[in-house]
Order: sequence, then C-alpha cells, then structure tokens
Amino acid sequence: MINKLFGNKWLEMREIVLPEKGVKGYTFSHETRCSGHIVSVLPYRVDKNGNLTDIMVRMEVTPCWEMRLVMSSITGGVERDTEGELDPDATALLELKEEAGLVVGPNDIHDMGMCYGVKSCDTVYHLYGVDATGLKTGAADGDGSELEKKAWCEWVKPDDIIKAMDPLLTMLFVRLVMR
Repeated sequence: MINKLFGNKWLEMREIVLPEKGVKGYTFSHETRCSGHIVSVLPYRVDKNGNLTDIMVRMEVTPCWEMRLVMSSITGGVERDTEGELDPDATALLELKEEAGLVVGPNDIHDMGMCYGVKSCDTVYHLYGVDATGLKTGAADGDGSELEKKAWCEWVKPDDIIKAMDPLLTMLFVRLVMR
C-alpha cells in the first residue's frame, strides 16, 4: 500500500507499507509534475579521430545543493505527446533547444538508457547523448523560471567532470565513455 504523506503540484512524499514483505514504512519522493520521469541530455564533441574533446554542462543554481552556480546536466520533466503518452525523446529535443540553444532532430540523439537518482525517490531518468561536433548553438530561451534566467550552458573538458556534483552528469559521462 502506498500512502501520500504530502503533495503539491510538483512533488509528493509517499510511504510504502507492506508488512508481509517486512516494509513497515519506507518514505520516498515522487515528482508529480512529470509523472516521475525526467530526461537528462549530454551534448559532446569529438575530434576527427572520434576522441571526446568537450562536454556541454549547464551552469545553474540548484538551491537544494548550493546557492552558487554548479555544473549540471541539461534536464527537464518528460512531456506527453498528443495521445497523452510520455515522450522522453521529444522532451530531450525540447530541453536541448530551451537550455542549450541546440536544435537537432530525433535521429541526432542517442538513447543511453535509464536510471534512478537516489534510493529516496522513484524518479526515472531517461538519459541521452548528442554528438554536437560542428553544431552551432542558438538562443537558449529557457522555460521562463527565475533560476533558468540566470543559467547558461558551456563547454568543458572531460577532465572537468570530476568536479561535478550532479549525479546525472556523472552517470551520463560514464555511460558515454563506456559505450
């Protein structure tokens, strides 16, 4: 049985109680705004030999982590298509345009799998990479939120990822170099 402990339009705190399975009250968060599904996208560039040269990161303030700019991945809550189905591919394309000013087509992104964030949330993260070698960035309009108005994307060297605090950025980088 899942009990809702608290909720607003963005987030719910839930508790699972399954005494027959030894679960007497496991509390976790659920992102209601996106039905618990988020995309995370990693643009990258390679040299003429296919060696990774640059990674695009999002520099933004994430108040629950720090009140200063930190390296993050490009993310967004998964939108629904015209039939009401979750559409992570289309959301990845939208977030690339909104947050990085990169306009690419559906065949330009590649699926890098899914993952969970931490054991205290049930959010599913859909991970994508995009080879942005030779692509020009345009205007990154953002979604209009105050924090997005103060954020931007920039290219960093792969070695800089070791400084990242964002687990999604780290997961994307690891999957990229291991593929």
